[in-house]
Amino acid sequence: MSIAVAVGVLLLMRRRGVPLYERSALWDVTYPDRKKILRSIRRAEPVTPAHRDVALRAARQIERRRRLVWLWLAIALVQGANAVIQDGVARWLYLVSAACAIGAAAAQQRLRIQARRARPVLEAQQAIGQ
Repeated sequence: MSIAVAVGVLLLMRRRGVPLYERSALWDVTYPDRKKILRSIRRAEPVTPAHRDVALRAARQIERRRRLVWLWLAIALVQGANAVIQDGVARWLYLVSAACAIGAAAAQQRLRIQARRARPVLEAQQAIGQ
């Protein structure tokens, strides 16, 4: 029953356009093209004309996913709290998972900053029509 409720909430959030649950624009291209587009977004470089729209949509989606950083930080907080009440090997496992969650939050924030920097370049490229 709870799985059905979770799937229903997920579908409802996707239909409402919540940025965390929307389908990525990068799924519309092949894996090698996806790597090229993400590399261009990270470096704030122009992309090929065939991928211009996908790259701009992907940069906007990455930039709007700011709640994902807070989700990773909440996971790190919970794992850190679990480490306090555990002892032995379990404590170290919780600390490692908390550190991984903090790393994921930092990586997500860095990607958001890079997407924010790349968006004007992609918008200018689209306006020019290169």
